[in-house]
Amino acid sequence: MSETVLPQLQAVISDLEAEESSLTAQLTAIQTRKDAVLSVIDMFDGSTGDKSSTETAASAEPDEDSAEAPPAKAKESSSQKKSTSTTTKTKTKAKTKGRAKKKDGRTADWQKYTLPGVGDQPMPEAVKLILATKPKEDFKIAEVMSGLFKEDMPKNQYLKARNRISNILSGGVRDGEWFKGARGAYRLTEG
Repeated sequence: MSETVLPQLQAVISDLEAEESSLTAQLTAIQTRKDAVLSVIDMFDGSTGDKSSTETAASAEPDEDSAEAPPAKAKESSSQKKSTSTTTKTKTKAKTKGRAKKKDGRTADWQKYTLPGVGDQPMPEAVKLILATKPKEDFKIAEVMSGLFKEDMPKNQYLKARNRISNILSGGVRDGEWFKGARGAYRLTEG
């Protein structure tokens, strides 16, 4: 009987390790998006400055360590399981790091001027984050641009980026993601 149970338990452990690595990747993606939103909020709310995002990032790191500590203690009971787990985690981390840094080489020149936290996500999502900071207020294209890009952007690149952001904003209105207000302004909520 123990011969039939052992392979089943090993299969369960394998499934749990795969699920753990998947959840770790999802957590990393969520934290990246959260950091992007916090950096945008800091741009619009000058009173908090960089202090709140630094404190948030510092408080997020111990949570990861404490969340991973109990599973590590549980896996110490079997050295074979622990070594398999460590190998799986290392491979998963290497894969996710490789994917995050990989570029296709076709990025537009204006994308070099995005603010930190904005360049990690697609532009439509970044625009939506800007509009979500104050959902009931109107944003002009220039205000959205200042929330996404550095101030020292060359004019030629600025015009290309402005055209792209304008297309994203009008596409979002067409798709019903946000609404067009008075005189070329956009808002997240209708009103």
